[in-house]
Amino acid sequence: MDILTLSFDVLIALLSLWVLVKLTGYGGPIGQALNMVGYGIITIGVSQFIETVGLYFLGDAGMGIVEIVHFFHHLVLLAGMLLVFFGFKKLMNE
Repeated sequence: MDILTLSFDVLIALLSLWVLVKLTGYGGPIGQALNMVGYGIITIGVSQFIETVGLYFLGDAGMGIVEIVHFFHHLVLLAGMLLVFFGFKKLMNE
């Protein structure tokens, strides 16, 4: 595993947690919308980690496994982007 890639993944994870800490604690519908955005950001960070770790452990297993790792990375990334999108949409409606 490239040390630079791992460093960026750790940085993304720490920044995601920092955003979640900053966005939690608000009440009401605006707080729920901000929490949804925060969970989406955490999910995006997890997707990056899934790709890095998956490719590190399964990268030599063959092309089919690499495609599966990328598929799960994109699936989790999509879920995170949808959480962010719907969180901001909910925030705009309030």
